[in-house]
Amino acid sequence: RHTSHKPLIMRTSTIFAVAVVAALASVSCSVERSVQPCPDGCRCFAPSLSEREQCTLEMHCVAERSLPDLISPAPQSDTDCVLLSATRPIELASASKMRLLNNLPSGIRSLNLEFASMGSSDGLPPRAFGRFTQLRTLLMEFNQLRSLPHDAFRGATSLRTLWLTGNHIEPGEPMFRRAKRHANHLTAVPPKLFQGLSQLRVLLMHHNRITSLPTGLFDDTTKLTVLKLLDNRLGRDVTASSLAFSPLMAPRRPPLCRHEQPSDGSCFQFDLREDSGDDLEDIWEWYQVTLESEDAVDAVVGKAVPRGQSRDDRDRDDEETEGDEQEADPEDDTDREEL
Repeated sequence: RHTSHKPLIMRTSTIFAVAVVAALASVSCSVERSVQPCPDGCRCFAPSLSEREQCTLEMHCVAERSLPDLISPAPQSDTDCVLLSATRPIELASASKMRLLNNLPSGIRSLNLEFASMGSSDGLPPRAFGRFTQLRTLLMEFNQLRSLPHDAFRGATSLRTLWLTGNHIEPGEPMFRRAKRHANHLTAVPPKLFQGLSQLRVLLMHHNRITSLPTGLFDDTTKLTVLKLLDNRLGRDVTASSLAFSPLMAPRRPPLCRHEQPSDGSCFQFDLREDSGDDLEDIWEWYQVTLESEDAVDAVVGKAVPRGQSRDDRDRDDEETEGDEQEADPEDDTDREEL
């Protein structure tokens, strides 16, 4: 029986075309795309689709000596993830800090201010983050914070994760000297600091110098699932039954996690003396809900990250090459030059 080869050629051509499209899609998914306009000295981009991120547009500004108090030209209004950082400690007046923050898009969902010197000079301005009603994650490690105004976070009602950690980098680790100079040293916490933060689930205040916690501090943080307070200067009489923590121990709240058990969202991780880990943030990252709705976060309560994919697993892998990287760390070289 005579059969035509045309269908075979068509099938082969179709298969080849599909393969080419798939290859091009793979390349496009693995490469970030630059975005304009972008402020001078910053990098604006759309993350690659292959990355496990939830940002639509990102802006990274890393200054050598000083952060500008004017973001110009303004980034796209739908930029939702921002990183602002300086390589060296700087002095920023309160007015300059507010100009800097007020020039950011109001709809950002993630703001990383590590090493931004927000606590320098006259400290963090009042209602510094009040414009950011969609903000889910705020990182303020290494900001020379000594105190906080009582209304610093007033208005940021969607805030879910707040990092106010002090210096957790040990001597001998990369960037130790830089981290030590930028470290937060909070000594006190205003009673109404977290007022209105009803969506807050992760609060990290460990490695500071806090001596006491006022009654009423946690009245509004009814969804708090991870609280880290270890390595402060709280007395031994401060325990889970202390009056300041009573709203977090209410009957309708999740039960306390077992000793050294990290939370998966179904129990309350209360790290007063020891660090139980960061599993909850790893879970959110893995399931890509860190910046998503409350319903999306609730949907992953009780789930786990696949074996080998957690932050602790990655850290153990990184330790194998850490020695070589530490010797070649350019930021450590800069630190030694300054000292």
